[in-house]
Amino acid sequence: MSESSPDRVFVSSVGLVVTGTNLQPCDVTAALGLEPDDSWRRGDPKRVGDSLHEWGGLKKHLAQRDDGDPFAHDLQTWADLLKAKKAELRKLQDLGCHCVLNCFISISGATLVEFKPTLQSDLAALGIDVSIAIWAAQDAG
Repeated sequence: MSESSPDRVFVSSVGLVVTGTNLQPCDVTAALGLEPDDSWRRGDPKRVGDSLHEWGGLKKHLAQRDDGDPFAHDLQTWADLLKAKKAELRKLQDLGCHCVLNCFISISGATLVEFKPTLQSDLAALGIDVSIAIWAAQDAG
C-alpha cells in the first residue's frame, strides 16, 4: 500500500463473518477454534430496534494491532489463519452457512491497495467471499 500524503488518515479492519439460517455460534467456534467477538442465533433480539435475527451469525476480528499495518497484511493474516481450516469452512458451507472476510477501509485521501498473487491464490483457495466497504474518513462515523 502506498500513501498519497504523509498526514492522511487510514483506518482498516478485516473480520470473519459466518451466517446461516440455523447456525449455532458454538458449532462455528468448535469447527474453527475461534472465540467470537459477537454472535447470535436465529430468533435472538437484535441490538437495535425490536426485530429478531432471521439467521444465526458469528463475527471475529483480528487481535488489536498497530493502525500502521497495511490492509493487505490483515487479509494475509486471515488467509494464513484459515488455511488449516479449509475442510471446516467447506463443511460449514455445505451446511448452508455463508462465510465472508468482511473488510472496512476509511481513508481521508487516496491510497493504493495491492493484492499480491500469493494472497489472491490463498484467498481463492479458502472458497469464501471477500467484501470490501470503503468510506471517506469524514463519512465513516
